[in-house]
Amino acid sequence: MNKQEVLSILKGHPLFASLTDEEAEIIFSASKIVSIPKDDYLVREGDLSDKVCLILRGKVTVIKEDKASKEKFPIAVLESGETVGEISFIDQCPRSASVQAAEEVQCFVISLEKFKAFSKEIKGKIVQNISLDLSKKLRSIGEFTVESLETELKGSKLRVEMGRLLINVLILLSSWIFSIGIVRHYSNVLKTPALISTPLILAIFFLCFNHVRNSMYPISYFGVTLKNWKKYALEGVVFSLPFLILAFLIKWYLVTYIPQFQGMEIANWYAVDYTAPIPPKFQFLIGLTYIFLSPMQEFLARGMLQSSLQAVLSGRYAPLWAIILSNLVFASFHVQLSPILSLFALIFGLFWGWIYHRQGSLVGCSISHILIGVWSLGILNFGALLRNV
Repeated sequence: MNKQEVLSILKGHPLFASLTDEEAEIIFSASKIVSIPKDDYLVREGDLSDKVCLILRGKVTVIKEDKASKEKFPIAVLESGETVGEISFIDQCPRSASVQAAEEVQCFVISLEKFKAFSKEIKGKIVQNISLDLSKKLRSIGEFTVESLETELKGSKLRVEMGRLLINVLILLSSWIFSIGIVRHYSNVLKTPALISTPLILAIFFLCFNHVRNSMYPISYFGVTLKNWKKYALEGVVFSLPFLILAFLIKWYLVTYIPQFQGMEIANWYAVDYTAPIPPKFQFLIGLTYIFLSPMQEFLARGMLQSSLQAVLSGRYAPLWAIILSNLVFASFHVQLSPILSLFALIFGLFWGWIYHRQGSLVGCSISHILIGVWSLGILNFGALLRNV
């Protein structure tokens, strides 16, 4: 790089702003241009400050060493037009960090000894420019510090949120597992586990709703919102149609071609039950109960679990893991009713989890849950098929 190019850079650099052409010539004459190979150090942490480097070409990495572990961490990258060590013109303290060439670098170097020989006017202008630059950097650091504190505060709140979530999930799981014994013990007396599972779901729902209500997030974050509800409800219907048609074709095929199921009607309302027949006078009531409980189940599995997991997980596939993990829990709730039903709950749960992630609302997945459940377990009576498998 020739003299005129360097002088042009000097006159345009904030550190040397307001210098006259003559003063810039003086600084150029008292300095030198050096080339530094890749991986060599311009300065090392702890060394005495004895020069200022203006990067003319290439880039360098600022490195800070951890005193305890001696491990080195890159903290910044400086490119052409930026300076290294300008504070040495003011305090001459040891270097606070090392600077290593990330590639071959060309620098304009002003030694502290030469700087001291400059006229009082030149030194005053440079020091004033450094002070102005430092004030801007301090302002930026202050803003960055505030942002960092806000991020840290949010992280602390998130950890508290995760703790509360873990407590509620453990309560939820233990309550449900405990209930399995109750369901099995009283199933012969009550004829259907729905009489046990319904109040249990209600209890867990209110427990989790209280968690959501006291959360750091707005209730809409958990899908409890009517925004765009007409569009999302229609999507829930449209997305469910292929499954409804497929369920009908499977039932038709089984009844028509599989001897074990021949003689069964393709469509007949036997209520949403999958372990034992229910007296006709209770069938309609059980169906209504299913319709009523489906949005609650979606709130538990999608609204609370999936949303909370997505809030604390990180990475590109965080939404996918949130869907998978929440639905493993959702499917486990159905094991005591039927292992096959639990498998279907996992499959459809992943589908409903995708709808929820897509919409950010419980409307679409709840509509789909009701349609698929009532159609498959109620009207097509897949519950009877499950009892014969």
